[in-house]
Amino acid sequence: MGIKITRNTKETVRLNYEGTIENIKGKLEIWKIRKMSLMGKIMILKTMALSTIIYLLTNLPSPENTYIKELENIIYNFIWPSNNERIARKTLIGPIDLGGIKMPDISTLNETLKIGWIIRMYKNEGNWSNCLLSYIPSPNNIELRDYFLRSNLNAKHLSLFLKTKCSILWKEPLYLWFDYNYKQMVQIIDTQEILKQSLFFNSNILIQQKPVYYLKWYKAGLRTIGDLLTDENEYKNIFVLEKEYRINIDFLTYMGIYSAIPKQWKEILKRYKPNKDSIKYKHHLDELISKDKCTKIIYCCRILRIVKTPIQRLLKWEEELETGIDTDEWLDSFKIIYKCTQAIKIRNFDYRFRIRDILTNSKLYKMGLSDTEECYMCGERETILHLYWDCKYNKRLWERLKNIISNAKLATPGKIECLLSLYDTENNTNNIKHFLCTLTKKYIHDSKCNKRKTSVYGLLNYFKTIKDLEEKTSSREGIKKYRKIKRLWHNIKIV
Repeated sequence: MGIKITRNTKETVRLNYEGTIENIKGKLEIWKIRKMSLMGKIMILKTMALSTIIYLLTNLPSPENTYIKELENIIYNFIWPSNNERIARKTLIGPIDLGGIKMPDISTLNETLKIGWIIRMYKNEGNWSNCLLSYIPSPNNIELRDYFLRSNLNAKHLSLFLKTKCSILWKEPLYLWFDYNYKQMVQIIDTQEILKQSLFFNSNILIQQKPVYYLKWYKAGLRTIGDLLTDENEYKNIFVLEKEYRINIDFLTYMGIYSAIPKQWKEILKRYKPNKDSIKYKHHLDELISKDKCTKIIYCCRILRIVKTPIQRLLKWEEELETGIDTDEWLDSFKIIYKCTQAIKIRNFDYRFRIRDILTNSKLYKMGLSDTEECYMCGERETILHLYWDCKYNKRLWERLKNIISNAKLATPGKIECLLSLYDTENNTNNIKHFLCTLTKKYIHDSKCNKRKTSVYGLLNYFKTIKDLEEKTSSREGIKKYRKIKRLWHNIKIV
């Protein structure tokens, strides 16, 4: 996998990205022919498409937005061939416990890979890292370099401190790092973190609307807000500072720094009276350096900025069920299925059911894709609630399921528990109840798709088939997973 390099940066980006995007488009066109689930398509994207683009995103400057948008359009046309995106993009890209399924976001992935160069600079030494460091204040001073990169500098102020005209290849990682690292004043309320706030390169401590850097103060050791405080947590006067740090301090300079410290921080320090000796604040840069998969941590943090939780789908459930549902409990329940099975189709159905991405006859009728909105079994109006709960043919299934769960000496689930599996996620005994409820809904769904009437006998056979498949699959993956499946089904008698 090589990169075409020319003397012109824009031409280099164009040559590499255009060919790669066309290559990805061709691969996805082949896979589009196959009938796959939503999660199956995302798995193909991660293995077949993203692996080719990640190399370019890591090693080349970011492409123009037109390339990013073109790539995203290709990806989402693969996910939704009909161009009808039934689930919002900002929902799909979210983590599981926020109602998403970890759909890759190209823009965030690109930013994360660029930030990764800053972390890589700490872990590796070489000419390339020296090149990056040559643009920041005092690159040969490792201590000042670390201070600068840990400072709370807003990316918009970065150009004030870059030494020379910075190459786009290196300016971008620095810009994105400070965009990731920066915290607004109102976000910093922890006493220890306030004490560790840098006096310089700090966009929350502004003089004439700009962050400052006093080299004389820095060399003397006067660097953080904590350095300005006495043991009694009062601000030191100029004479004390001059004696302690052995420097001459101008009165106006001191008052400028003192006045620039946010009032909110001063109030917090005054109210809590922290003990400087007990400061244990650790900058997240140190945590990232110590982690092997630091880019994954950065990606998860950045994706949270744009994720949109599917609250409207929850409100629709509350309307249909005529009851209030705790938002956190509902979102937390999305991850239960991952403890029960590795089967992509079952996980996919569970997600789409929770998110209400189920095409019932009433919905198809409104879309003009069905001649009737009646249930294919009983003739009543087919909604999600009717099909999966109220239909007289399917009520028998739920009664048998409750008997199976009761015989296993487990608490019998009610209507909301059966449909949405709002169990305690920390209690592993609830996993099998959730799994059986999901399998019951999946059986009803498959029967509808095949225009086949449901039956108790068919449901029990479906349970047995899934159980045998789970045991057979887990036995190939090791004794631990096999024992986990056996424990899951231990008390369940399918009769």
